[in-house]
Amino acid sequence: MQSYTKDIQFNLIVPNVRISNHKQALSSLAKNAAEYLNISEKTLHTRITEKEKISNSAIGDGIAMPNVKMRRVRTPFTMLMTIDKSIHHETPDNAPITMYGLLISPADDGPIHLRRLSRVSRLLLNESIRTRINETKDKDVIQSLLMDPEGWLMAA
Repeated sequence: MQSYTKDIQFNLIVPNVRISNHKQALSSLAKNAAEYLNISEKTLHTRITEKEKISNSAIGDGIAMPNVKMRRVRTPFTMLMTIDKSIHHETPDNAPITMYGLLISPADDGPIHLRRLSRVSRLLLNESIRTRINETKDKDVIQSLLMDPEGWLMAA
């Protein structure tokens, strides 16, 4: 079985966030991540929304995965946010969004950023893991699923 979690650590998990649209979701991601990283929320929000204008972060199957590289960030940061009710936004498969991942990498990470993004995306696109994440509102359960997805998949 392929290791989805190689080089992936979810630094922050925020379950069951109450939002009603994509714009609010991006704001919530920026607020939570900026607080965790001790960086400017305004700067992070601007970077996320500017990138969103260039490239839609929705990847399908109910997932959006905004990602940016920043000079002030020294180590990779990965966040998962689930939302209380799915929202409709432009997605490749027209499926409503149920969760958001956020990846922030150091500015000089180059192709390592893309590899990390690919691994996080593949993990979240796994139907079994995604279903289990969407079924719970417990941060610790989500963390367990993300730390050892293979164990959960074999138990399924």
